[in-house]
Amino acid sequence: MIGVNTHDDPEKDKLELFLKNRLITTKSVYEGNSIAPLYNVYGSPSLFIIDKKGEIVFTKVGYTPSLLDEVEKVLNKQLE
Repeated sequence: MIGVNTHDDPEKDKLELFLKNRLITTKSVYEGNSIAPLYNVYGSPSLFIIDKKGEIVFTKVGYTPSLLDEVEKVLNKQLE
């Protein structure tokens, strides 16, 4: 799992503090605005699940209460 922040993008040398203040423990990258166009990100948050072949198998823009269930189903299918 890799976090890519596109709206409140910290400077590289401030990334660690940015993540700590937001209790984010996943790996994260900076300069997300340069990555967003590659995936046609048009809303926040956006979630992409990419399989072992590098193909996008799930996309979700925004948050819904069913998000964790949806992600679990996709991940379980990928592990079959």
